[in-house]
Amino acid sequence: MDLKEVLPEVFEEVKQDYYPDLSKTYKPENKFFIVAIVGMGGAGKSAVAKCLNNYNFISVRFGDVTDSVLRRASHKLGKELLRSEKNERPIREELRVHFGMNAYAKLNIKRINEVLKISNVTIDGLYSWAEYKTLKQYYGDRFVTLAIWSPPEVRYKRTEERMERKRTREECITRDYSEIENIEKAGPIAMGSYLITNRESTPYGDLFRKAEGFLKSMRRQHGFDIDQKELKEFK
Repeated sequence: MDLKEVLPEVFEEVKQDYYPDLSKTYKPENKFFIVAIVGMGGAGKSAVAKCLNNYNFISVRFGDVTDSVLRRASHKLGKELLRSEKNERPIREELRVHFGMNAYAKLNIKRINEVLKISNVTIDGLYSWAEYKTLKQYYGDRFVTLAIWSPPEVRYKRTEERMERKRTREECITRDYSEIENIEKAGPIAMGSYLITNRESTPYGDLFRKAEGFLKSMRRQHGFDIDQKELKEFK
């Protein structure tokens, strides 16, 4: 058996664990917000999420669903499937075939709702236009998007050099084309409520300063507290 042969069985397990009730929209019980950090691979999304996590944000990474499927498939096949574009791409594509183009949004709503009980949420990995529309419809004004833009060659260099989720330049280009053509990834970036440009050769540089500027804008517009010192208990 190969990876694709065990995916239908794995997806049924994932559905039981993650699939939400979407018959009702979200009713806020507190002041917390969801910020979806969108951008192409290597733009600096995870770095911005790391910065926001110091200000009463807890990150929900959509790719954790892919990792969960990969682990479950490895168990069923009796062998370790490495985290690579070769293994992850068919999982992403088949998840969307099985659950719809908004698969990653639906399969993460339960996790988002749990975090919203205690904290603001950052979403790392919202890609498709369908995912954007699902979360906007479900969460309404409590859902905003922060677009991170970086030149392709800078993104590819970062991705080649990072320690985790490393990819070659060729793999980066292949993934860029696939995501733009197959899942309409440009849509959520174009609809970004806020924009940060990240031209530095590393994922950091002045990126944290810009992320903090975004938080100040959110505080002015929505009035939520982002005081580090008062919110350490949520880390």
